Amino acid sequence: MLYLIVGLLAGMLGAMTGLGGGIIMVPVMTILFGVPIHKAVGISIFAIVVNSSIAAVSYTKKGYVDIKLGLALEQSTIIGAIIGALVSGLIDEKKLAFIMGVVLIFASFQMVSPLKRLIAEEDIKVRNLTPLYKIRNISIGIVLSVVAGCAAGMLGVGGGIFKIPIMYLIMDVPIKVAVGTSSFMIMLTSVASGWIFFLRGDIYIEIALFMAGGVALGSFIGSKVGIKLRGKWQTRIVALVLLMAAIKMLLS
Repeated sequence: MLYLIVGLLAGMLGAMTGLGGGIIMVPVMTILFGVPIHKAVGISIFAIVVNSSIAAVSYTKKGYVDIKLGLALEQSTIIGAIIGALVSGLIDEKKLAFIMGVVLIFASFQMVSPLKRLIAEEDIKVRNLTPLYKIRNISIGIVLSVVAGCAAGMLGVGGGIFKIPIMYLIMDVPIKVAVGTSSFMIMLTSVASGWIFFLRGDIYIEIALFMAGGVALGSFIGSKVGIKLRGKWQTRIVALVLLMAAIKMLLS
């Protein structure tokens, strides 16, 4: 029952913010339930497949997923993740975590800054794969996605905590589209990495199924709430979660 509740909460938060639910599931499983970290990550990825898939479908139906942008940034993130894996032994992870924590704190405050213009609600749709808003700094966004993938791979955190600020702050992507597109990208990443954990035996199927059941319900509720939320409130929730992730990095 506890796994169902944790999955429910993680699914709701993950779908509302587009950040996945790993930021909740992994610490809870390792600290409260005593699940080994590799198993916890495997279970989390299994559940995130469910979370991101449901969220991505819901946001896509409402026109809040930019598939072209998502594929472009996801390819860059994968390249960055490979680079991160190759150089992970050459860079001190604690120093990197500290730097990224500071960056995330800055990003979280920038997201709720009154200087950041919220794009009008009626202009945020994506129709027939064509966004009804102007994407800026595409090349910078792709380069930063490589950096995000590299950092995410080295620190073992989801790329969504970096990609949403990149899309929203740098590329002027509306917050709902940034959240929906992040869910789409997380779905692709988690499906690919989930197979590796499954084949390696790092997933407790019984726990994963319980967790996924809660995540499925939470994702359905969270995506509906996320779609209905006003842009400024969704931005504030994302900023709060980013701040929590930053504090976790700084204290790690």
